[in-house]
Amino acid sequence: MGTEIEQTDNEPLKIIQEDGSINIELLMNILGNEIDRKILMKLSKTPSIATNLSKDLGISKPAIKKHLENLLQVGLIIPYSKDERDKKKVFYCLNPEISLSLNLDFSLNYFNYSVKNVSQATQDVYKRLEKKKSKYPLQVSIYGVKKDAEDSIELAERRAQNAALIQLGRALRTIELNLRSVEQDRENLFAEKKEITTRIKEVISNFVDEPLEREIIFSFFYRLFESLDSGISVNKFLEDIYLRYKGSRAGVSEKDITRSMINQRNRIKEIKATLMRIVNEISFIKTLYDKDSQEMNIFFDF
Repeated sequence: MGTEIEQTDNEPLKIIQEDGSINIELLMNILGNEIDRKILMKLSKTPSIATNLSKDLGISKPAIKKHLENLLQVGLIIPYSKDERDKKKVFYCLNPEISLSLNLDFSLNYFNYSVKNVSQATQDVYKRLEKKKSKYPLQVSIYGVKKDAEDSIELAERRAQNAALIQLGRALRTIELNLRSVEQDRENLFAEKKEITTRIKEVISNFVDEPLEREIIFSFFYRLFESLDSGISVNKFLEDIYLRYKGSRAGVSEKDITRSMINQRNRIKEIKATLMRIVNEISFIKTLYDKDSQEMNIFFDF
């Protein structure tokens, strides 16, 4: 079965929400399904119909259609009719309006994930292609590949297409090598980051005994980039430490939910009080009230 998509107020959930934010939980659910991943990978290479996907993946057509419906519902794929003579034959492709970059870091002292919406950069590429301003050739001149006078135009065009693919392949190889270099640099930096965060945790453990205080102080370094830039709101900081209540849960009684809500509110008050005490005690952590958001921001002063 495909990923079951929940609905809110009869409206299906979308990967890209109305405010432009990304529904990470929904995206993770889809990526956690092997069939959905296979479908997305195949459609990234060429549009396809349900029948062909069923044959290629060895899955029944009704099951494939269920997966396609879910992927359509969240907005990751779109349908279109490739054959004007047979409009019932619906092809599917990835949604050209969506372009995401997923990053996951997992180590002993650090766990973080982020999904960036890079659709604007992708749209800029589409505009260049539409205006025929791409620096990469769609074809090369047949006169540059024609071997002799006996070559047919058809053969020369075939050679021209091959030459274009060679040029594009070389350009792609250069990009891949550059990306590999960037990824290697990131691996090295992440290893060094692991060493530093281990040392930070050891220093904190040397002078702090209470687990909640340790977590709060270490959490500052999770949000280091934001803390050095414009600061992070107290509420956003607290969300790293507790799970925001999201309403009713299957199999949990209303009485237990009410009790859980009361316990969570009391815990949040305790966390916030501890946080503000730590802010006052540590010299390099400052607070600043943001009039626009009407929230208290925390930032590093070093």
